[in-house]
Amino acid sequence: MKHLQSLVAQMGLDRPLWPLFLVVLSPLVTIPIIGIVISFLPECGNDEPWWQVEHLRLALLPGMVDLVPFVWLLSAKTRVKRAAAIAGVIGVARLALPQLTLALIAMRYGGQEGSIGPPAGDYLSRDPSCFVSPFMLVPLVLLMVGAFAVSALFCVFLIRRAGKIQEHSGSASSQMG
Repeated sequence: MKHLQSLVAQMGLDRPLWPLFLVVLSPLVTIPIIGIVISFLPECGNDEPWWQVEHLRLALLPGMVDLVPFVWLLSAKTRVKRAAAIAGVIGVARLALPQLTLALIAMRYGGQEGSIGPPAGDYLSRDPSCFVSPFMLVPLVLLMVGAFAVSALFCVFLIRRAGKIQEHSGSASSQMG
């Protein structure tokens, strides 16, 4: 453990800013990857693209990168651990919100009409595995972008605050010397 901590310190990664930067910048990579994965998912709709919830849940897995800041909890420095905990909680929220939204969509809308069984319009005619239409992806994407924006603003606030605290403590120590 000590060897790992010294290696991280030598690489310059033992600073409180790194977990916050990671959680701020990760959606710039993960959201486009998720979009690409969704474009390759098999469709289950009759006349327009619909997707199975299970496939979309798997498509959201690149968002697991938002959990990487928890690795900084292994740091020897308290400030780095605190930043890692905050960034990790933000990552958990950003990972869980889209998954919860998919679950709500599946519960609320119940599948595409006319995919199997009796004629269209009958509730029993819905394909139970074919839940998500392109129109339902809009709120999901808006939620992901909104969560990214809010968390980015929060992290920028924390980074600026940490810089001011460091600047203030640096000027106080130079006045004492």
